[in-house]
Amino acid sequence: MKLKKLALSVLGLMTVATAYGDLRNSDTDRLYGRQTIFLDQQWTEADRDRFYFTPQGSYLIPYSWFLALEVAGRRQPFKDKRNIRRYGYLVDDDSYSPANPDGLPIGFAQEPVENGEAWLGYTCAACHTNEIHFQDQIVRIDGAPTLADFTAFNNGLIAALEFTLASEKRFDRFARAVLGKEAEENEQSALWERIADHTAWLKGFAKRGKPPHAFGAGRVDAFGIIMNEVFGHDLGQLENVRIPNAPVSYPFLWGTPRHDFVQWTGSASNPFGRNVGEVLGAFGRVNLDVMSSDFGSTTARARELFELERLVAKLGTPHWPEEVLGPINEASASRGQTLYTQSRNGEESCADCHALSDSAGHYPSTPPEENLFGVSFIKTHMIPLNDIGTDPLTAKKLCFAERQARCRNTASPCAVYQCQWRSTGSGHAVDFSRRRGAG
Repeated sequence: MKLKKLALSVLGLMTVATAYGDLRNSDTDRLYGRQTIFLDQQWTEADRDRFYFTPQGSYLIPYSWFLALEVAGRRQPFKDKRNIRRYGYLVDDDSYSPANPDGLPIGFAQEPVENGEAWLGYTCAACHTNEIHFQDQIVRIDGAPTLADFTAFNNGLIAALEFTLASEKRFDRFARAVLGKEAEENEQSALWERIADHTAWLKGFAKRGKPPHAFGAGRVDAFGIIMNEVFGHDLGQLENVRIPNAPVSYPFLWGTPRHDFVQWTGSASNPFGRNVGEVLGAFGRVNLDVMSSDFGSTTARARELFELERLVAKLGTPHWPEEVLGPINEASASRGQTLYTQSRNGEESCADCHALSDSAGHYPSTPPEENLFGVSFIKTHMIPLNDIGTDPLTAKKLCFAERQARCRNTASPCAVYQCQWRSTGSGHAVDFSRRRGAG
């Protein structure tokens, strides 16, 4: 019981104690070089390396480009630890290892491809790893929500590529690093064209994912970005693109494989589909051209995603590190437990919706007969949006607008998909319908 209550306190402290932005380049830089403290979350060092650096099918930028790229306006490697930390992503000082020979940030992996050119891509760990800085100590929390700025990082990457194209001296340095000192002029010209093309693609991604107000640190409209990429770009239907205007905090991961539904909206019950969607929203690719012989192919790595889901199933809840943060004030913890479990003024208590485990460590669960393999899952308590009373945009935006697909050999829509939220006795549900078009 105590450990569950204290895990919530760890999350609260992490929110206020983790440095971000320019501060990472000054005051907190002195912390790095010290040994990072890893909490006992039932992962080995090898498990962490797998989570941090296993490729998932995300293709952000050619790998050699990332290693050679310089920060816009400064002669500083883009992959420099101080630059990466400026965006809130994590990178260890002792990051060079067999699993990470080039010292990549946590959550960025080398993506091998069949033609021999490796790429750099995102992994789950970029958005689901964090750390506490407290009194000159660093405490790593695996599976924790990041405070990184996804949009700012990608905008910084675009600016660095544009500077490379605009400066002859900078491009020469870049070309020598990527192609070698003996590269012919035509090879350099071809490289310049490739950079220009990929920069244009990244700018298109940024435009489709541009919010009306900056997401900032630790927030993103993941569903908005994923739907724009899949239903807009990949489907070739730019009229399906919608402004991503419903950012939420990144969720933590521990315990999620045991739940029947996940996401803040309780909208995902299939972990594989959820993980593939994450890849497609973070520079993965899928071929949705029905006329193509390669229709349905995707860069998402099924085996790796399956193994990572199994790895997350091992991840334990972070427990309060008394050796770093000191002992718990038991009197305060007892008062907190009372506030959490008792109802007030006729309203439900926190525990009524966010149940604690019983004395045997069990949570309210689904009946095993509901599952083909007899597996029970922790039952998610779904609450009607009107009862919650907070901003419903991230839930409702899944159904804000129709999205359509076009029939073969015609410009007319052959199917228009709609959905509608409705309240149920136990929470909410989504009704999907399909209307045929003139095609």
